[in-house]
Amino acid sequence: GTDAAHIADCLGLDPSRYRGPGSGSHGCGGAGADERDLLSAGVGLDDDANFSGLPPLALTAPGGGGACGAFPFLGVSEALHGRVSPESLLCPPDSVGDASRCLSAAQLANQATLRARAAIIEYYDCAL
Repeated sequence: GTDAAHIADCLGLDPSRYRGPGSGSHGCGGAGADERDLLSAGVGLDDDANFSGLPPLALTAPGGGGACGAFPFLGVSEALHGRVSPESLLCPPDSVGDASRCLSAAQLANQATLRARAAIIEYYDCAL
């Protein structure tokens, strides 16, 4: 089997950042443990250099599927440094202030999980 640390090592990342309690691949933790480990392994990363060559996370606004409702997630660090307003992180640029077009925390988590799964599938298909 694979675990998050092994995949990180294969990708040239520091595997120690991806090890943690319950992250083993020896059948412990139930059927979804490996997937949870892969999806949550980078939560504590603060090194922007690891992601500098990647496109931003593309989010889709509620009620606006397709290209019209798509917008990039600029990242929490942008809001913390005052480069964007916190209100604009989860709304398309043309809909800031319209609560019906902004994502909830649950919608953000769902879309991020779906994008992570798609990237993992792409990795296993050797497309990366």
